[in-house]
Amino acid sequence: MKTGIAILFFIIGLYSLISAKIPSWLVGDGYKAEGNKVRLIGALAAIILPGALLADFPISIVGVFVINFAFAIRNIRVPDESSRPYKYRN
Repeated sequence: MKTGIAILFFIIGLYSLISAKIPSWLVGDGYKAEGNKVRLIGALAAIILPGALLADFPISIVGVFVINFAFAIRNIRVPDESSRPYKYRN
């Protein structure tokens, strides 16, 4: 769902950058949006998809390292005998 919205924003952003217009079905019937401010909005809208893809890659790499580190710590840990209460034996 989020990917579809990001792709839609990317398409609308590219269209706005090239034509300096926003489609009427997006702005509303009877209204128009044209000019350099539309190009700025188009650039911001078009950045969402590449930005999400660029941000997702490092996050996934870091996530894999964190999970591997957690499993490694879990597999090499041993109980700490000094923190357990002393057991009296008869």
